[in-house]
Amino acid sequence: MSPAPSRTLIRVVDDNLDPDYDRPARLLERHSEHRRAETLAALAANPHTPHAAVGDVLQVLHPAELVWIAEKVESPDWFINTAAAVPAAEEEDDGVLRLLSDDELGKHPDPAAVLQSWLDFPAADEMLSRSDIYRAVVKSRHHTPEHLRQIPADEILCRHEPEVVLKMLLDHCGRSTDRWTALAAAMSFPYDEERITFGELLDSLHGVPTRAQTS
Repeated sequence: MSPAPSRTLIRVVDDNLDPDYDRPARLLERHSEHRRAETLAALAANPHTPHAAVGDVLQVLHPAELVWIAEKVESPDWFINTAAAVPAAEEEDDGVLRLLSDDELGKHPDPAAVLQSWLDFPAADEMLSRSDIYRAVVKSRHHTPEHLRQIPADEILCRHEPEVVLKMLLDHCGRSTDRWTALAAAMSFPYDEERITFGELLDSLHGVPTRAQTS
């Protein structure tokens, strides 16, 4: 069997994509993460496979795998029904985090809260997925300075439209040559060091003298 699917299936909205693009089954197949459910379905089709053993495995599948079974598998009714009866955790639904477009966010009563829920999504060890989240937050017109402060500094300053945070940098550094120098030094972002947030980077500048540059 293949490894369990990532707990951080990310779907970034793009109005130009097929509406079917973000279905959990499609998300799993995109990275061949459906293999585990596919193998279990093949075992279930074998009349000699104990139903109880299959049921035990179904209990620990990713919610998106259960959706994949319901949508894609031609299997015995007992298998489909057992998969459909597996209770989903209240906070998971189909196990997929969807990053809404700004137009969709604009229809939400609290867009800022939605952006915060993306940042709070438990995907800290999934770098590619986290980068998708950070990109969506930075690009959103609904983000606040507090949202940006929570994002790793290298994500904002080196990867995702640094001009978005230019005003915050100007507010912190102003005309201080020393602070701009300190900022440039801090932006080396060594690969082997713990990542700091943009907020931590800004706070580190507070202790730098504010000697103004001279013409």
